[in-house]
Parts: sequence; C-alpha cells; structure tokens
Amino acid sequence: MSQGKLLLVDDSPSIRMMLEDKLSEDGYTVYCAENGREAIEMLDIFTPDMIITDVSMPEMDGFALCRHLKETPDARDIPIIILTAATEERDVCEGLGLGAADYIRKPFSPAELTLRVKNILVGVREKSRLQEIFARHASPAVVKELLDRTDDLMLSGELCEAVILFADIRGFTRIASKAEPEDVVRELNRYLTVMSEAVMEEGGTLDKFLGDGIMAIFGAPLKHEDAAARAVRSAVRMQTGIADINRERVAEGKEEMLVGVGINSGPAVVGSIGSPSRMDYTAIGDCVNVAARLQGFAKGGRIIISEVVCKQVSGEIETVAMEPVMVKGKSEPIKIYSVVVK
Repeated sequence: MSQGKLLLVDDSPSIRMMLEDKLSEDGYTVYCAENGREAIEMLDIFTPDMIITDVSMPEMDGFALCRHLKETPDARDIPIIILTAATEERDVCEGLGLGAADYIRKPFSPAELTLRVKNILVGVREKSRLQEIFARHASPAVVKELLDRTDDLMLSGELCEAVILFADIRGFTRIASKAEPEDVVRELNRYLTVMSEAVMEEGGTLDKFLGDGIMAIFGAPLKHEDAAARAVRSAVRMQTGIADINRERVAEGKEEMLVGVGINSGPAVVGSIGSPSRMDYTAIGDCVNVAARLQGFAKGGRIIISEVVCKQVSGEIETVAMEPVMVKGKSEPIKIYSVVVK
C-alpha cells in the first residue's frame, strides 16, 4: 500500500532518479516533473499529497511554483518541501514566506528527505483526522483553532477539568405521538438546531445527539478559563431561542416543547473513543453522570447547575438555591441551583 503520492520537481535527471528510487523504496508513489510549468500541468491529472521542488529550474522556478500553488484554491493546502543550494538566509526565508512546509539545503542525504516527508505527512493526516472528527461537533472558528494548536491537544485520552451540559426536550414522546412523522422530524430538527448552535456560539463541543436531547463539553479539547460561564450562557441561549419557537407554536395552537438543562463541572476523561471505522470525541466519568442526573431534575424551561458550577460563575450568573437532591452513586444529597433566565 502506498504511503502517499509525491510530485518531485527537479530539472536534474540524476537527482530525480536518485530521489525517486529512495522514495519509492520507502513506499511512496512518485511522479516527476522537470520544472514548475510541467508540474502545474500534472496537477490537472492528479492531486499529490506533497510536492518536493528544486528552486533553480528553467521556465518556472521553485519559488514561482510555490507562489502559484498558494494562489490556487484547489492546490494551496498541498504541503511543499523546497530543495535549495542557496546558502543565503533570505532565499530560505523567501521559500518559507511563500508557504512552504519545509526546506532542505543541498547537498542532503535521501534519508533526511524521506524523514522530513514522513513527519510532514503525519502532521497533515492528523489535521485531516481532527477536521473530520470536529467538523460535525464544533464551530468553524473552534475547528480552525484546533488545527492551529495540534501540539497542545491530547486526543487519545486525558484527564482534565471539563464542564458537561445535558439538555432534553420534556414530554417529547407524548407530543410526537400526536403529530405526523414528517412534522415530528421537522420540529425536532428545529429545536436541536437552536440547542446545538447555542453550544457552538460559546465555543463548546457538541458531543452527541441523544434522541430529543444533546450532550456538550466545554473546556475540552480547547481549554477555557471561563468554561463554566460559557456552558451556562449556552444554556441561557437555548432557553431564550426555544422560547421564541414556543411563542410561534402557541400562536398556531400547538403545545409548547420545553427543554430542561443540567450542567456539572469536574474531572473527566476526554478523548477520541470508538471503533477504527467511527471515532468520536467524548467525555466519560462521574462528572458526566452527575450532569445527566441534574438534567433529569430540571423541569421544562429550567437550567439546573451543581454547586461547583455555581461557584465558578458567581458574580456573572444569577442563581437561586434549590433543595439538595440525592443523585445515584452519591451517599449524600448534593446542592443544586437554578439559573435565572431573564
């Protein structure tokens, strides 16, 4: 199986042959071009995973090729390694300034090149995996920040402080039983859109849809000092947005669909969990279980938060203390608070 498709651009037949042999030996499929102009023509036929180009070439040199690629939407994301015999620092800076992923000064060993190629492609594939996982669960701004900060992320699993939000439509099964299937799906999608957008607008990660509810994570994978406040603001956005929908439903003679929200904060194990064919970023642990229980105590239109969350948003969010409740798995009642939605 090929390790990737490489386009090698160099006007020296001997260098092309040497590098093609080495890269092919290491499992890459290698295509060759004699100059930048020929390389551009080849891009009409296939899209390489990487381009390796010399600088000094006839017709179109490596810098011009690099500039053209970065100005072409379909090619700007292809990583480029520049091979240069120049010793002047300004020449190296020019290549990097044009968006090249790396440069190698001649003379170099083929082994060095293959190592650089491998490292860059691993990074590109990791970013692609990140984008695939999070594009469904986070806003474009959060996904971009994730891609820019891959060195700071631990997606394989880590214990961190996270804020977990659960939201659920109250009495949805009963309401759905009285409506036509297409109306049920349309209205459910409308409510879930409001809920998911509220999460994304506050920089949260939409973990999953749970039938007529959602689970969201704040503070992971991107850490925010105000993760608890973001989660509560997200819940308030949900309730105000859903209130707007319900005013329309009441005007149409339909029953309101109210949402209960529960929020908790604490240590959780977060990471990409699943099978090789389907991986999702999620959180597990006691913190998550308690958040789910709090959502169960929240009547329609209410936002219930734990004591730890209440302390984290003190001074920013208005809350009202409620009677402590027993939560499965806990030996003592826990203090809970209701968020005032204005």
